[in-house]
Amino acid sequence: MKYCIRKLLLPLIYLIQALVTIFIEYVGFKKYLAAMYASIILVTALYWRHALTLTLICSLVGFTAEYISLNTGYPFGEYYYNMKPDILGVPAYVLVMWGIFIYISYTASRSLVEKPYSLILAAILMVIQDLALDPMMTRWRAWVWTCRTELNWYGIPWTNFLGWFIVSLLSLAIYHLIHRREKWNADSMLAVAPYLAHLTMYYMYTKGTRAEEPVLYALILALATITPLWIKKYKLKLSFSA
Repeated sequence: MKYCIRKLLLPLIYLIQALVTIFIEYVGFKKYLAAMYASIILVTALYWRHALTLTLICSLVGFTAEYISLNTGYPFGEYYYNMKPDILGVPAYVLVMWGIFIYISYTASRSLVEKPYSLILAAILMVIQDLALDPMMTRWRAWVWTCRTELNWYGIPWTNFLGWFIVSLLSLAIYHLIHRREKWNADSMLAVAPYLAHLTMYYMYTKGTRAEEPVLYALILALATITPLWIKKYKLKLSFSA
């Protein structure tokens, strides 16, 4: 009985994470954060005991990288924030979202492929997410780029995306070194839902604006990356269960 409840609860958790994301305009950002962290703690308690650790490690590494980049231009490039409150110039929003972004990216990748490939796939998913996030947030002037590169994505320098990949992979590598014997029990067909929900939410927010095009391209790229892997894994599982 307990096993059945646990098995049914996990996809429900992923579904709730996806829904609070898509309807964040109605839920509100604070309740979204509360729901995300409460659900991550629940996943930690019942399925994957390192979920919260991953989130906190990646928040710390992301914050450190942001602080260094704001002061040196590396690894992301030169930019400044227009967001408050902040810690040493890094907005609190950025601190908490680094952890959530890597959590949803790693949850999606880990449910599709085994380690170490899941670490690389998660870093790629992080970059794809930023292909949508950065054009949207710079349009709102949440942050402003002061450097330009000949190769860019709708005005965002290519160094930013390389930085996202490196910092994401570094965060995941640190997590992997700390928890080499990861006990992953959080597989679900809906594990990709929170990640895709974030990209869907970005598209809903930018529809009809100049940021719509890059966000749509990022969403299509995410679907093109995830769908074949999802079909390969879960179609096979469904055929065995049938």
